[in-house]
Amino acid sequence: MVEFAKNFVVGAVLFGALIGGIIGAIYGLFSFFYWLSGGELWGLPLFVVASLSLTAGASFAAHEAAKQ
Repeated sequence: MVEFAKNFVVGAVLFGALIGGIIGAIYGLFSFFYWLSGGELWGLPLFVVASLSLTAGASFAAHEAAKQ
């Protein structure tokens, strides 16, 4: 169980960093100018990164558990 939790955290963090970097690079430029005009667009990208990270973490942990 500890190994599964460790693999889950590793998968979630790595995938979250990857997706966060991609979204930040593409979306950050547009949201910066939108923010300058008084708007805020950070709720949706944060939700996408969080949900994809949890899904990828579970998938990575299940894959690692199946290999052992």
